[in-house]
Amino acid sequence: MQKQLSNLGQALLALMFILSGGQAQAGLNNEAIRLSPKLRPDLVAESHPNLERAMVQQALESVRIFNNQQEYQSAATLISCEPGHAMAEIGAKILVANLKNQKPGNFDIYRKLKDHQKNKEFLGTEAVRVGKARLYQAGEPAVLEVIALDDVVEIDQKVLPASHEAQLTKPIAMHKVARPLKGRIISMGGRDMAAPFHWVLLDLGAREGLEAGNTLKILKGNKDSRGVGDPEIAKDAAWPEMGVGTAIVIKTYEKMSLAFVSASDLDISLQDEVASP
Repeated sequence: MQKQLSNLGQALLALMFILSGGQAQAGLNNEAIRLSPKLRPDLVAESHPNLERAMVQQALESVRIFNNQQEYQSAATLISCEPGHAMAEIGAKILVANLKNQKPGNFDIYRKLKDHQKNKEFLGTEAVRVGKARLYQAGEPAVLEVIALDDVVEIDQKVLPASHEAQLTKPIAMHKVARPLKGRIISMGGRDMAAPFHWVLLDLGAREGLEAGNTLKILKGNKDSRGVGDPEIAKDAAWPEMGVGTAIVIKTYEKMSLAFVSASDLDISLQDEVASP
């Protein structure tokens, strides 16, 4: 009887997975069941009308966009780690020059990732957080104590008061873009590929009318496939443009936007396109 109930449960699980858009293979005479997921961006977007704070907080804390080069250059700079150390560990003291806000509190430490351009126009400087510190002693330079590490903390990195932008008071409501738009994914925080629950940076911003909560299709296609298989067969082959996922804008800057990959059928790559649904 127990065996029959187990088999019945597996069969029901397989049926539910198939109906939800996936594929399942179940061996009813053994304990194994194999599921092959097929993500459905349209269904995922419909079933999650809001993005909860926990889903986007890490992304908002992880990246900092400087709208112009002067803003980046004038930010406080880490000028020295403890004597004899090229890098700082948790508990280590660091010297920071030009720290304007010296009130007690926490600070984020950022490493410059890239200056972004589009058609020779400067879009902004992307920096990723590598650690957190607290004010240990005010002065010029100020002394900070490292309290958390995301990556390597070293000289020439930028130090800014801890951002409160991630403290969302309510979920981000998803809604369509007001007008037709098309852009590209220009960064994934140093990753080569992105998947659901990863953030990406877009070359569209507030000036194009984007706002938090806008949903965009992620597109692949129009890519040369030469070099794969027989060159003579593949020389004129190109993938047709196809929708492979959904991105949700969680923060806009003047010329760029931070978006959250909510679903995808394939790995998302740099220069994949995004477009209004």
